[in-house]
Amino acid sequence: MKNLAALAALVVVALMAVLFASAPANAQTSCGPGTTYNPAYSPTGGQPICIPITDWSPPPSAPQGRWATRWGAFADDEATGKVGMAGSMSSKSKAVKAAIAHCQAKGGVDCRLRISYYNQCAVAAAGEHDDGTWNRAFQSAATLDEATDLALDWCRKDGAKDCKVYFSDCSNAEWVE
Repeated sequence: MKNLAALAALVVVALMAVLFASAPANAQTSCGPGTTYNPAYSPTGGQPICIPITDWSPPPSAPQGRWATRWGAFADDEATGKVGMAGSMSSKSKAVKAAIAHCQAKGGVDCRLRISYYNQCAVAAAGEHDDGTWNRAFQSAATLDEATDLALDWCRKDGAKDCKVYFSDCSNAEWVE
């Protein structure tokens, strides 16, 4: 009885070996992209016959482009308190010129650059001292919340009260094709 079971197991293993040996080995075919091995044709020796895959399309190519730096700037006229700003510009010089022009358009006479930044956020805050003078703070950081905290802390540094954010901007990098 034990010999019969061993013989049956040996026959099963032998049949499986024959089946696997006679099956086509698709992984070893030389069919190119967009084609597959034709299971209906089994040449003896030589190359397998490849047929086109009818619903095949080439994989999408990687997106072509890059991250472009974006600049921002704040300018102000201390005498008039006018503030100009510009954001999402392609260069520092463009951002600075636009911020100064914006300040002048609002009535500023001696508008000067206070801060420039790129791929960040920036905030302009101001608060009043007891003697009626104002303390202005311009700060930039990775996030708007960080820039706000920095600007308000700087504004309060010399004892200014009621510091508030008056202007803010985020000039984040942009994906360009």
